[in-house]
Amino acid sequence: MIQRWLIVTVSLGLMILLAWLVAADGRSYRESLQKNRKADLIARAIEPPRSIAQAPEPESPEPDSLARDLLDVPAELNRTYETAPRSVTIPATAPAATTSTTPAPADTSPPAPPVVAMPKLDLPRDLAAMSWAEEERIAEALHGYLLTRHPGEVSQGWRRRLNEVKRTLRPARVRKEIPDYEIVVIRSKKMFTFSHFGKYIYLSSSLFLLTANDVELQFCVAREIAHLDAKDFARRMMTDVNTSESAELDPYVKLYRAIADGLPAESEFQSDSWAYRQLIRLGQTPHKALGFLNRYVEYADQSPASSVRNGKGFLDPLERRLEDRWLRLPSAIDRLDKLTKR
Repeated sequence: MIQRWLIVTVSLGLMILLAWLVAADGRSYRESLQKNRKADLIARAIEPPRSIAQAPEPESPEPDSLARDLLDVPAELNRTYETAPRSVTIPATAPAATTSTTPAPADTSPPAPPVVAMPKLDLPRDLAAMSWAEEERIAEALHGYLLTRHPGEVSQGWRRRLNEVKRTLRPARVRKEIPDYEIVVIRSKKMFTFSHFGKYIYLSSSLFLLTANDVELQFCVAREIAHLDAKDFARRMMTDVNTSESAELDPYVKLYRAIADGLPAESEFQSDSWAYRQLIRLGQTPHKALGFLNRYVEYADQSPASSVRNGKGFLDPLERRLEDRWLRLPSAIDRLDKLTKR
């Protein structure tokens, strides 16, 4: 009897141990599935881009050299990002020789904005009604000023992709007086796009990490084409040009601050809608046309505001405000809702 009781007890113990091991193994398996799913999403976010025609993109002949620690993107993307294109830097004046052997204390305060001789800029009272020649003159001057604060990037691979994106979107533009668009890539930790007057569209270098393919890049560029077509920045400036406070500001600072502050929410919704319609016109599925906004939702949740440094050194408060202009956009959820309920 005692022997039978021992056998039953040992059997029950073994069954309990086996059940615990199965449960632990199942929990580990579920956690592994979740990690693999997350890794798969990240891998798709950074997979080598395909062209719109699905042809493989040839490698850039130039090696990339931007260190991954300059890109303030989610940690998973940083870990897998290996290279990025060189930046175009403005040569600085060589420091004067010194005989002192005691190193000076490091100055950690942000410097003043660069002092660059810019051409005189007079803004007309009605920016939305100015001629193309006048708009082009102001656009060229403002473009030069922006590059003194935010040097551009050079990459043959990016340039080929952007040229193909422009080629597909150019026929749909409303303003035929714009012969072509010039897309400038700005070195930055943050994801942002903007435009102002004339033909200029600006994208941050981090945008190329967030976009998984050329369809998503098309969406970003199409939004800025919509802003240029509607003269959204010019109309937004109309509320500032004629105010007493704005009249005291330098015209370049006035325009720069307006770019950093962003556009009205309705203008952003309209540009999303135009970009979505163009992708559908080009034969993309609704799922692909909404791909960037779906990815942007996760970015907006994970990405903090800019620090005082970026790839070119210190950022002054106004420069940080421009690079954080995505914080003043309507939320990605609201933008998705607007497009999916149309």
